[in-house]
Amino acid sequence: MKHKILTLLILCSFVLGAQNFEKENLVSFNTVEKNNKEVIISAISEKENKYFLLSAQNQSNKEYRKCYWELSLTKNRLQRFINELDAVEHTLVDNKDINNSFFKIDNVKKGIKVQFLNTRCSYDHKTHYFQKSCNRQLTFIVTEEQKSTLINQIYNNIDIDYVKR
Repeated sequence: MKHKILTLLILCSFVLGAQNFEKENLVSFNTVEKNNKEVIISAISEKENKYFLLSAQNQSNKEYRKCYWELSLTKNRLQRFINELDAVEHTLVDNKDINNSFFKIDNVKKGIKVQFLNTRCSYDHKTHYFQKSCNRQLTFIVTEEQKSTLINQIYNNIDIDYVKR
């Protein structure tokens, strides 16, 4: 009898713990690089906590292996990133690049290059035979059109509470 009650109690705790979880995709776009990436920014709400998830994935081909990145962002970090991205103008004329401990933004020929520091590929694969694991950082290029869509979508949705009550 004790085992049945214990099992029922554990089952109920799992069910109650999983009820207040909501994930909503805010923005999704494909980059314009030699090896295209699909970048998705999602809002995740669990009970009282809200955070954002930036995930990216490239496609494998003859030259590149498939990589996957996930980065958890607080509201303040996402706002800081969006504000800095909004302030950057895509010109190749001696523009100051934005550098901090979290991300780096540069102007390149095709658009604006964004590099998230301290991120690594999360697939457990090797770059070549008998070599170390892949440790590529998340880097992608955003066009002006993608930049404006990204900024507008984030600004419009950053304060929405996604937990359905």
